[in-house]
Amino acid sequence: MTIEEFKNQMAETAKEFFTTTAKGAIVSGLRSTVLPALKEVADPFVAKLKADAATESGWVKFRDGVFLPGLIFTAFWLLEKLLDKMSAADNTATADADSQDKAQEGSDAPAAQPEQA
Repeated sequence: MTIEEFKNQMAETAKEFFTTTAKGAIVSGLRSTVLPALKEVADPFVAKLKADAATESGWVKFRDGVFLPGLIFTAFWLLEKLLDKMSAADNTATADADSQDKAQEGSDAPAAQPEQA
C-alpha cells in the first residue's frame, strides 16, 4: 500500500463518516436540544407581545397580538417539519447503505470494477 492509496482510503472513510454519522447527530441534536430551547425562549417573548397588544391600538395591536406571534410559531413549525424531513431522509439513506453493506458481507466474489462492466 502506497502513501497515496492510504491517503485516498482515509479521505473516503472520513467523507463517509461526515456525510452519514455526523449529519444524523447534528439533525437529532437540533431536533431534541436546540429546538425546545428556542421554544422556551420564544414563549415568554410571545406572551409579553400579546400582553402589550392589549394596551395598544391599530397596526401595533395587530402586529403584537397576531402578526409577530404567528410569524414566530410558523417559523418553529417550518423548522420542525424541515428537521423531521431531514431525519426521515437520513434514516432512509442509512437503511439503504446498511442493506448494501449486508448484501456485500456474505459474498466471496470481488466487487465489480467500473472498467470490468
